[in-house]
Amino acid sequence: MRRLPPTLLLLLASSAALAAPPKTAGPAPSPLAAAEERLHAEDPEGALALLAPHLRKQPDDAQALLLRGSARCMNGETAACRADLERAVALDPGMRQGWLNLGALAVAEKRWPDALAAFGRAEQLAPGLAENDLNAGAVHLMEGDLAAASRRFESFLAREPRSADAFYRVAANYALAGYAALAARALEHAIALDERSRVRARLDPNFEPMLDQPPFPALFAQDRRTLPPDHVVARREYGRAYDGPEGKLLGAVLDAVQLSGRPFDPRVDATPDWAVLWSEFRIRVGTNAAGRGEVELSAPATAFPPAEWQRRTEAFFQTVARQLALGER
Repeated sequence: MRRLPPTLLLLLASSAALAAPPKTAGPAPSPLAAAEERLHAEDPEGALALLAPHLRKQPDDAQALLLRGSARCMNGETAACRADLERAVALDPGMRQGWLNLGALAVAEKRWPDALAAFGRAEQLAPGLAENDLNAGAVHLMEGDLAAASRRFESFLAREPRSADAFYRVAANYALAGYAALAARALEHAIALDERSRVRARLDPNFEPMLDQPPFPALFAQDRRTLPPDHVVARREYGRAYDGPEGKLLGAVLDAVQLSGRPFDPRVDATPDWAVLWSEFRIRVGTNAAGRGEVELSAPATAFPPAEWQRRTEAFFQTVARQLALGER
């Protein structure tokens, strides 16, 4: 039995009407809320077991049918999934999530007109949402109508002009469809708004087939970040030059990040010439003009009082030096 792809499950397993309840002491959640928790935990069998007795008593509960349909889609039971979803929206035509799930199912089955029709109904129910343009644009792109897709993507970005995630999502759609130049242009905007978009794309299978195609190598090789004037910076030079993503200098920096006990982003944006990672500081590792390894820490000036900034950066630099020494032994 073929399960639907994870990107589709993100939509199918969600529900606008029932958010997963917080973990607090008190009465047990309702069967529907408990079933949705199982969906969020990627346990469709558990959700189906919870929904079965409820639907025996209330076979026309549209929300329960939506959840059961989502569980069946996650299990790859697409015919049964479609039947549940169609029944749910027939009972409650205003259930936007049902139309979204039907649209997602149609996308998975490459039924492009059905997908556009379902997403169109969802758009009628909430015409002001930017995601309407993204959904329709993605379907137009997959059915081969680049002009219609681009119009919807442009409308989506006009609503979200300062959102790195918006540009990234458009870039990922173009990449998935094989439009390297358009994907790179949108991704460049995303990186300018949030440099973490670069490592996000580096790890994204949607971009993998085109990483060696121009202009992607240049886009991924350059750290174009200019630190804002309201940031503070501390640098420390080390005897060992930066020696690549698997080298000892970056390894010592990663050790220092973990030993600090502070939250950090596990993604590392590493190239043969430099690496960037993020914890309580932005951390850049590279080789300076003198040929020596250099670690640069930066953060908004408001993030730390001056004395605390001095204390934390010095402690970090010392830990890097200690881990380098241990590595040499």
